[in-house]
Order: sequence, then structure tokens, then C-alpha cells
Amino acid sequence: GMTCLYMVLEFFSKEKGTTKPKNLEVMIVEARHNPKAYLENVGWIHDFFVNLAIEHGLHSFRKEKLEDLNLVKSYLDMGFPVIISVERRCLSVISYHMVVLTGYEASDGGKTIFTYNEPASLEPEKAEHRKCTEEEVLHFWRKKAIFFHV
Repeated sequence: GMTCLYMVLEFFSKEKGTTKPKNLEVMIVEARHNPKAYLENVGWIHDFFVNLAIEHGLHSFRKEKLEDLNLVKSYLDMGFPVIISVERRCLSVISYHMVVLTGYEASDGGKTIFTYNEPASLEPEKAEHRKCTEEEVLHFWRKKAIFFHV
């Protein structure tokens, strides 16, 4: 989660001139000891990310129980990344994960293809600009998102 927020803060600092974030490792260590940021066995608290983004000069809010991807797409259309919460499955275990959606487009077959950044990639060169279908997003998406704009 913090890696996703770091990616968003880096994007806005480079593209829109907002405050540059601290070193990622420092951000993680500081936040992991803050009960308003991270809860063991629960994970990152989305309100903490919203407040940290605001401290960096962004407008930010979170939404839960979204019925569709229309609001997400509208922010992507404006050129703003969106963090979404997804399920991660490994055998019988389901855990929660976050990715950064960075865009979408229609494929030749008429399907919507999303581009996203995967913070858990072990190969940094393969972490950005990954692709998945809208059906895949809808299948794993937890109907939660964090939005940002300037």
C-alpha cells in the first residue's frame, strides 16, 4: 500500500510540481509504527493515505462500495492515477493488496484494458505498465479506491 502511495506522490511531484515524498523506506518504517496508518492483521488504513496525500498538496478522498468503475475511469481520463484495493489469492488464502491504475483503453476486440503498476513485483522493470482486462479488475476489485487530483 505505501509503495502505491509513493508511486502516486512521485507522479504528482514530477508532473504537477507537488511536494516530493520522502524516501520510500523511511515512509514505510515511520508509518508501520503509527496505529493510524497500519494495523497488524488488517493492513494499511486508507484514511492515512488520504491525509498523507493532502499533506503533499493533493486533493484526495477514498470511496468504498463502488458499484462500477465509472468514477475510476473519470479520474484516469483526467490523467490522475487511482489506487484500488484488490484480492490476492494463493491457494486457499485470500489477502488484500493495492495496485495503482494509470490508464485504460479499448482493445482491438472491444474489451477495455487497464494499465496498472504492481508494487509487489520482484522485478522493478516489470512493475509498471502491466495490463489486465476490465473483467479481471472487476473480479478481484474490492470496490474500494483512493482518488487524487491537484
